[in-house]
Amino acid sequence: MHGNLNSAIATYNQELEERVAAWARAKIAPNRLGHVEGVVETCETLARRYAPDDVARARLAGWIHDAAKHWPDDDLLAYAEANHLPITEGDRPGPLLLQGIFPT
Repeated sequence: MHGNLNSAIATYNQELEERVAAWARAKIAPNRLGHVEGVVETCETLARRYAPDDVARARLAGWIHDAAKHWPDDDLLAYAEANHLPITEGDRPGPLLLQGIFPT
């Protein structure tokens, strides 16, 4: 029974990563894509060493870590407000750091 469940989870994780990677490749600027791919590999390496049960999640985190980095300031603020994320007055003039607190 566990073998079937583990196989299903592995298949789901692979399919999800393929969809997320395709999205990232379509949305992330070509000059940033190499960086993102390197982060994915680094996440995998670290997870294999420190959290072997979380390799798939670590790879997903690598793919999406810069997903909102190049959003316009107004979009970052609107997203954060709509999702009740904490915004300080210091964030409003330059909200770039908000992209780092978006839920994954």
